[in-house]
Amino acid sequence: MKKFEYRDVPFSEHDDAKVKFAKLGSEGWEMVGVARAEFGLVCFFKRELTDG
Repeated sequence: MKKFEYRDVPFSEHDDAKVKFAKLGSEGWEMVGVARAEFGLVCFFKRELTDG
């Protein structure tokens, strides 16, 4: 069975989305959701855990 780890990342209108999301993508993170927050947005990511 596949196992995943999850991460939430705050995002404001002042952040450079292209740079921030490209870095996360290069680390294997996949965006799976977005929610509004008082400061902007919270983006939710997941990536598959690998054996060692």
